[in-house]
Amino acid sequence: MSTVQEEALLETRIADKAGVKVDDVRDVFAAYGLPLVISPARPRSLRVHRLRVAGERTGDVEPGPFDTTLPFSAGLTALVASNFRGKTSVLELLTWCLRGTPRSEMQSRVRSWLHHVDLDATVAGEPMAFRLDLTDGEITAAVVLTGPDPAALAGVRGPAPDRGITALLRASSTDSYAEQIAGLMLGRMDLQPLVNSFKETSTQTHGWPAYFGAVYLPAGGDKGLLGEVTSNGLPGRLLQVFLDLPAAAALTRVKTVHDVRLAEDKARRAVAAAEAAERASERARLETELAQAREALQRLLPGDGEDASLTDLAHDAVQLARALADAQDTWDEAVRVFRRARTERAASRNGTPTPARYAHAR
Repeated sequence: MSTVQEEALLETRIADKAGVKVDDVRDVFAAYGLPLVISPARPRSLRVHRLRVAGERTGDVEPGPFDTTLPFSAGLTALVASNFRGKTSVLELLTWCLRGTPRSEMQSRVRSWLHHVDLDATVAGEPMAFRLDLTDGEITAAVVLTGPDPAALAGVRGPAPDRGITALLRASSTDSYAEQIAGLMLGRMDLQPLVNSFKETSTQTHGWPAYFGAVYLPAGGDKGLLGEVTSNGLPGRLLQVFLDLPAAAALTRVKTVHDVRLAEDKARRAVAAAEAAERASERARLETELAQAREALQRLLPGDGEDASLTDLAHDAVQLARALADAQDTWDEAVRVFRRARTERAASRNGTPTPARYAHAR
């Protein structure tokens, strides 16, 4: 069965299990950037052949220039020396070349001694030469070469096209080297970034440095079982990848998206439940007010208990309002008559003729 047929079968199996269409499966995987492919198992070996360090040591203990080459055989290599003799520094230099960044154990004083670091290794079957130039502990120039075999790369610090040696990357700073090494190693190892959920609300992406934790085991006091990244399930995923289990990284990403979506659905359900409870409380309040209003209306109805429509009550209210207006007009007229009579009476007492009497005298 071809790879295309296997991927089509995978889409169909997922759609059948989820009870949706195949196109829906593709849309979901595309929306979350998940590779809907079956990655074949492939060897991801990483073998170190030679490490060379050159620089100048400062301080009171054995100061002066140094240029040391350490060969690594195909079998077991043991670094044996007393304390503070550079065993950890050797491991950290290997890590710097292969991972792109050293770990925290590498002292800044040791880094300041270094002028050149050369490493020959075979990565997933491809010979590579890592060449670093440093000043004051920082990379000023770096190149990664590839060639026909590790022997051809030994001692070479730049491209040699006539000998089949070409550059895979070039960097001019520490940060640039770290970024480019991460992309190079993921590509050569055919690895996808590892993604895990963060507090069930978002995701975290781990690149090549997290994978390298399965190569360089941490010290006994570190919290992580493998590497420096502490994440649920990450050590198991690293082991699956380096044990050549297909689609281990894709499975991790799918599980992460699944966890995040479950958390989002849980949060939406909690919000919906709170809104439903609020609506239920508001409905209960409105029903109580409605019952009170009905009781108040019942008390306004005639005492014989006969029901009266709101229309009749409105008509009666209009009639009463008109009667009240008529009574008010009558009252106003009576007040005017009273005031006029009182005025005339006061005038007669004072001997002042009223306008009517005055006219009659003339």
